[in-house]
Amino acid sequence: MFHFYNILNEKRVYYYINTGIFIYLFGSTFLFITGNLINTLTNDFRNIIWILNGVLYIVYQIYIFIEYKKTFLNKKADNE
Repeated sequence: MFHFYNILNEKRVYYYINTGIFIYLFGSTFLFITGNLINTLTNDFRNIIWILNGVLYIVYQIYIFIEYKKTFLNKKADNE
C-alpha cells in the first residue's frame, strides 16, 4: 500500500506487479484466515475456496506478464 501511495505523483514503475501482488495477497490471506472454517464446510464449498485461490494466482501471473511486456518487450522494439 505504501508503494501505491508513493507513486501517485511519479511515473508508475512496476505498477502492474504491485497490483497483482496486492490482489493475490489480500485475497489469499482472507481465504487462509477462513481455513479453520473449512473443516466444518461441505466438500463443494471447500473446492470453491481452493478454485478461487487458484484464480487469484492466475490473475497475479497475468499482471506479472503485462508488466513484463510493458517493461522489456517495448525496450526491444525501441532498440531495433
